[in-house]
Amino acid sequence: FGARADGSTLTEAPEGFLDSRRGKAGTYLPVSEVEVASVTAEEAAAYQQFADRFRQEIGQTPPIAVAAQRKPLPNNAGETIAADILAAPLDDVKLGRLPDMLGDPSKERVAPVDGDVVHLELVLNSVLQLAAPEPHHLFVALRDFRTPLVVEQGQVVPGAPMSELVRMYVGTWPRPGLARLFFGQQLAQGPEPIAGPQNTWQAKRDDFLLISFKPDLVREVLPQLHTVPVDEPAQVWLDVADLTKTQLSSAINAYGYSRARETSVAACRLMNNLAQQLHLPIEGCQKIAQDLMNGKFVDPLGGEYAVVQIPGSLPIWSSTAITPQNQIMLTQPPPNFQLPVLTWLHGLRGWARLDEKKEIAAHVEVDMAATAIP
Repeated sequence: FGARADGSTLTEAPEGFLDSRRGKAGTYLPVSEVEVASVTAEEAAAYQQFADRFRQEIGQTPPIAVAAQRKPLPNNAGETIAADILAAPLDDVKLGRLPDMLGDPSKERVAPVDGDVVHLELVLNSVLQLAAPEPHHLFVALRDFRTPLVVEQGQVVPGAPMSELVRMYVGTWPRPGLARLFFGQQLAQGPEPIAGPQNTWQAKRDDFLLISFKPDLVREVLPQLHTVPVDEPAQVWLDVADLTKTQLSSAINAYGYSRARETSVAACRLMNNLAQQLHLPIEGCQKIAQDLMNGKFVDPLGGEYAVVQIPGSLPIWSSTAITPQNQIMLTQPPPNFQLPVLTWLHGLRGWARLDEKKEIAAHVEVDMAATAIP
């Protein structure tokens, strides 16, 4: 017990137990600064297995270059962080069927439609191994709306069928392509929506085929579809609007609160278990739990951990940011809760391509609020 392959030992000092080579907990040397002169047979076998699997499935990691730039937003609203990424050459990288699935980089794309909060577009060729090549653009968008989420048994869950849960559409141009796989060969041929499989509606105008759960959404979006030229040919485009100004932000906040509350409660659960199962004094359980975790608990809800008295119950640890009705079980996300990401992320745009030069190029722009700029 205690024998280590590198010869280090656990030693006792006035300030506590130390690692003879790496110091005390929290001040370990970086891995790259520790010389490895020997390993155990089990470690050598595990690394060899990892290396063999990496070479078989991925190949050799290519050189990757990243260039970043900061640009001010109008009216001192914040900054745009722009990044260009280049990975090349890819001769030794195993990309599988990705080059065959993607079509050639396109100089055109579908213009984002007003009211879209997320818009993704892909240039595809042959998605299935046995399918004939059919180059086409596939685009998916999420529209802004107030989603019917409700709280049920302490969880934020859908309060309506899938067709009512999201307002989104899927489309292809100039050929149906992947739509044939999911919606069959009998596709719409005119601009008036017709019923399709899986409770969907579809319509076609010129080379655009549009599919959605709602016929009114098809009628609203289809006339607005058109293509625009792009500065850089690509196969992937992504646009995310400023979500703080959308109705969808209330649903995002509700789901974010449920996850943040669960994280906050997890720390409380540890402290309460120490009191209930080990019968430690409730007031000292936070310090003991933090010593066990070798860290300090930070409430993701922005509050402080404190001992509270719930009527008819023993004192428990809880967060001061959790309202009394949400202490035992989530009943309703507070209306004033703001998910941190929504306070600084004001938009995102990007494109990517894999071309015949055997290189991956990408460009990403993130709009950040002034309050998030250091």
